[in-house]
Amino acid sequence: MKDIFYKQLIEESPIGYSYNEIICDNAGVPCDFKIIDVNSAYENITGLQRSKIIGKQITEVLQNIVNYEFDWIGHYGDIALNGSRKNQEYFSENTNTWYRIYAYSPEKYYFTTNFIDISKEKEQLAELEDARKRMENILEGTNVGTWEWNAQTGNVVHNERWAEIFGYTLAELSPITNDTWKKFLHPDDVDGTAITDDQLINQEIEFYDDEYRMKHKNGSWVWINDRGKVISWTKEGKPLLISGTHTDITKRKQAELALKVSEEKYRLLFEHNPLGVIHFDSRGIIINYNENFSRIIEAPHKMVAGYDLQNFPEKGLVEALAVALKGKQTIYEGIYKSSEGGNETNYRVIFDPILTEKGMVSGGIGIVEDVSEKKKKEVEILFLSFHDQLTGLYNRRFYEEERKRLDTERNLPLTLIMGDVNGLKLINDTFGHGVGDELIIKAAEIIRKGCRSDDIISRIGGDEFVILLPQTNEIEAEQIINRINNLSSYEKVGAVDISVSFGFETKNKMEYKIEDVYKKAEDNMYNHKIFESPSIHGKTINAIIKTLYEKNKREEAHSQRVSKLCESMGEALGVSEYKIKELKTVGLLHDIGKIAIGEHILSKPGKLTDEEYKEIKRHSEIGYRILSTVNEMSEMADYVLSHHERWDGAGYPKGLKADEIPLESRIIAIADAYDAMTGGRSYGRTMPEAAAREELRLNAGTQFDAELVNLFIEKVLGDKI
Repeated sequence: MKDIFYKQLIEESPIGYSYNEIICDNAGVPCDFKIIDVNSAYENITGLQRSKIIGKQITEVLQNIVNYEFDWIGHYGDIALNGSRKNQEYFSENTNTWYRIYAYSPEKYYFTTNFIDISKEKEQLAELEDARKRMENILEGTNVGTWEWNAQTGNVVHNERWAEIFGYTLAELSPITNDTWKKFLHPDDVDGTAITDDQLINQEIEFYDDEYRMKHKNGSWVWINDRGKVISWTKEGKPLLISGTHTDITKRKQAELALKVSEEKYRLLFEHNPLGVIHFDSRGIIINYNENFSRIIEAPHKMVAGYDLQNFPEKGLVEALAVALKGKQTIYEGIYKSSEGGNETNYRVIFDPILTEKGMVSGGIGIVEDVSEKKKKEVEILFLSFHDQLTGLYNRRFYEEERKRLDTERNLPLTLIMGDVNGLKLINDTFGHGVGDELIIKAAEIIRKGCRSDDIISRIGGDEFVILLPQTNEIEAEQIINRINNLSSYEKVGAVDISVSFGFETKNKMEYKIEDVYKKAEDNMYNHKIFESPSIHGKTINAIIKTLYEKNKREEAHSQRVSKLCESMGEALGVSEYKIKELKTVGLLHDIGKIAIGEHILSKPGKLTDEEYKEIKRHSEIGYRILSTVNEMSEMADYVLSHHERWDGAGYPKGLKADEIPLESRIIAIADAYDAMTGGRSYGRTMPEAAAREELRLNAGTQFDAELVNLFIEKVLGDKI
């Protein structure tokens, strides 16, 4: 019964079946095979009729099916004799069919073959391979790196692009394992990727989309977008194959970072801008604002997000806002008065509309600046543009514009007074420009006091003033000048008198040009100055001497002794009374230039430093400048300038020698040196008179005129031996 069942089963099977017997030679070696039986499927697959092949040798039959050389005897003999199992795939060109032939031996000397037509399977595999290659070509041609990971075996496959993203080839990274990519992972991203892997393995997720950094071959960091998905599972339901892509998103990340930095920059600019900034919508309602906006407007409890700017109390700003909401930039300046304290703020606001791509107004930005200080500075600048910074009087620019404005008939008689401060240069050279400025300021105060409230007073130069007097005649002008002179007689700057020379001219007819009036007034002023300056210079020199002596009593005693010695030398030389008097005077004035030398140098006990000595050497030139301001002292100024020249030419300031040095200067040099040695000067030790005389003799012919030294010792000092 069983035999019938199995036979029927084989007969109806779709698998081609043959039962074969081995044929051996006399030595027992397989030499061929004989077909004992086949089923219907075998006939269908091979195209051979059962009746024609049973009993025939298998090599004869199969040779017609499989058209290529094959060791049939060795292959099937091994199966029949040893009971092994083998399979082989064959392609029959005769039938154009792929076969898979399974062979096994149910008993020794017999074996069976199962023919299976696998053409469709081969066709499907070929299609799958083509699809795989097409997909591989597509992926290789994209900018995407692909990978596939077998979670059970750990095997991983990448495409070439995956390696290229990091600057490598697959060959350089070979062998590639699942941990290869981790070598390139940024340390800060390790934990995040580990969590994702665990979630996949533990079936918490089937898909992920991560971003992290991997190291490029050149040392830079490449941002990767890693997308992965489980694509197959084991029978136990665990992830088997996981595939995904790596995409280089470095440029996108850089753009995101740049955008973030930009946004942060603009946020900081908005919040910390020294100007007030507001953002408003298309209705004029505040969306956002910074602290400086509230500080400038001084109403933080009202001017907040949601406040309607069209309710702002100042109408001008609301009108400017309306212009901005129509799409045009506008600038407005106004004054905001706080409702709480009544404080006023000058502000400037620039409204800029924000437009959509279609040109519609979506809102705007307002830049608000507190310009209170600027306004104050503008007032100050305006004041300074028309006023003299030192005295506060009007300046030349204002005077020239005002002179044109007043040059009208209704202002006649128009009088112009010119004033010039006497002795300013002398004061500057002697006491310094600080004292000179005090003199100018004091003179300006006196002139202002002496004029009427409506008179226009301007300082047009260093020591020059001009007064414009509309509807003022000559008599009134003289009264003003007399009043100023009277006031100045009671004022001094230190020991120096205040003296201003004036001149004026009056315009009574329009035909008289105002420029000529100015010139005439100036000429008159200089005429007065010619007579007044020498007097004031003489007084100033006396003030200088007085100031020097008050500052340093030792200098006073020294000058008086040198004066006496110079007078005695004049008498010894037998010169005229005038020259003796001149020598006496110049001896008294020879150190007048020391008024400009610091007291710490003049009174220093001990030797002077090089810098201090360089400073004190300036006194002869300063003395020259002081004395040369007075005409009658011009010659004495030359004597003072040269009293430190040496006979051998090694002196200062000009390096004159021998007879090039004025006689008077040579006399002063001897008297000055002798008193310096014997009179107890601060920066040299006192010498006995005998030693001082000897020092003069030693330096005769080098530092001093030898003939004058002998005369000085014999005639001036002779009775002191």
